[in-house]
Amino acid sequence: MYKLSKIFYFITVLLVAMSLSLAACGPGQLLGPTLTPTATNTPTSTATITPSPTPTFTPTPSPTPTATFTPTLVPLLPEISQYLEKMYSIRDYRAVTLLNIGLLGDELEAIIPPDEFADTHENLKTAIQNYFTAVDAQSLAQDAWTVCFFALLANKVQSCSEATAHFKETGEAVKQAKATIESLWLQAQKEWESYLTPLGYQPAGTATPIPFPLENITPVSIGEPGIGAWGIEVKVMEANWDAWPIMEEESSSNDKPSSVENYLMVTISVRNVGNRVVQVNPNQFSLMLGDARYEEADQENPNDFQYHILEPNYDYVGNISFKVYEFNKGTPLLLFLNGDIVLELPQ
Repeated sequence: MYKLSKIFYFITVLLVAMSLSLAACGPGQLLGPTLTPTATNTPTSTATITPSPTPTFTPTPSPTPTATFTPTLVPLLPEISQYLEKMYSIRDYRAVTLLNIGLLGDELEAIIPPDEFADTHENLKTAIQNYFTAVDAQSLAQDAWTVCFFALLANKVQSCSEATAHFKETGEAVKQAKATIESLWLQAQKEWESYLTPLGYQPAGTATPIPFPLENITPVSIGEPGIGAWGIEVKVMEANWDAWPIMEEESSSNDKPSSVENYLMVTISVRNVGNRVVQVNPNQFSLMLGDARYEEADQENPNDFQYHILEPNYDYVGNISFKVYEFNKGTPLLLFLNGDIVLELPQ
C-alpha cells in the first residue's frame, strides 16, 4: 500500500512538471521553449505566390521604330513571332510615309505568312494588285481624254463627254481600290491583336520618333549629316533665304510671296543607310523658325526634290522650299519626319 502511494505521488509530480513545461513552451512545442526574435515589420514566412510581371508586346523605346517582343506566359511559335515582327515594322514605316503602296506590295510579297494570318495577307496582296490595275485603267482613260480634248480643239469631234465620264469612273475606281487596301490593313492589325491578347501580350504600340519639345534635343550642327531611327541620313548642303528670284525664273506658276514673305530654299542630300527600300518625298520635311512651323511650300524648285524610291546605300539630292514670314525670328531648324532628324540651318 505504501509502495502504491509512492508511485501515485511520483506520477502526480511528473504530470505537474510536464504541465508547467508545456505552459512555458506554448502550443505545439514539445521540446521546450524557443527564443522569439524581437517583432519587426518583416512579413511572416507564410508561402505566397508572386505573379510574374504582366507580359507585353511593345515597340523598342522611341525613337527606334521597330517593334519587339517581350517574354510572355505563352511563348509564340518562331514563325508567328517573326511574321508579326516584320508586319509591325511595316506598319511603323507606313505610318511615317516611308512605304508607299508599291513598296508595301513588295514587302508583302517577300514574306511567307503563317497559316493563322495567310488569308488576310493574301487578301492584302490581291487588293494591291487590284489597285495598280485600276491605276493603269485610269492612265489609259486619261490618255483617251487628252486625245479627245485636242481633237475637240481642232473641231474634229463635237464632244468629249463620254471620255470625260470614263476618266471620272476610273478615278473613282482608284479611290475605292486604295480604300480597300486601308480597310484590309486595319483588319489585319485587329487580327494580330486578337491573336496576341489571349496569350498575355499587349498589342505593339506605334513607335513615335518625334522628340518634341525641341528644347530637349541638340540639333545637328550646320554642315554635319544627321542619322535618324529609320535608317535615313540627311545633310543640308545649302540654304538660300532669298530664293524667289530663281524660283520665279524656274516656273511662272510658282506663288509670288507677299511683301512680308520670302522663300527659303534648302538643298538637301538624303542617303539610305538602312537595309530596306524606302520612299522619300518633300512632305517629310518641315521648318521650325522660332515658334512658327512651316510645311514644304509645294512649289517648282530648280532641281526639285520629288517623290523618290531610295535603295539601300543610295543617295538623292534636291531642293525643297518654304514660304516664311520675315518677322519670324529664332534659330532655323529643318525637321525630317516631324523630328526624327533635326538639323540647324545656316542663316
